[in-house]
Amino acid sequence: MENSDSSKHDPSNLLTIGRTIMANDRTMLAFFRTSLAFCAAGIGLIKYLDHLAYDVIGWIFIGLACAFLIWGTHRYRHVKRILKAVTPEDQKAAEKEMGL
Repeated sequence: MENSDSSKHDPSNLLTIGRTIMANDRTMLAFFRTSLAFCAAGIGLIKYLDHLAYDVIGWIFIGLACAFLIWGTHRYRHVKRILKAVTPEDQKAAEKEMGL
């Protein structure tokens, strides 16, 4: 039977957790980038094109931008909470090892 203390700081386990943490961060940045793009497109449609249809589409894009930002933030926090619940010691060791 393997000792839990020796497996706690297994390098492959730390690398796996580190990759998962960074993947979660990348996913949040992707949601933020998508939100920013939708917001810019919406503002561009509203500001530079004078037609009611473009105004409506622009406001829809801005609403989608807010939804993406809220959804991405919720997902990021949810995954981070799961990671902390599963392996709090391993996560702290992985963050320290990777400089996060």
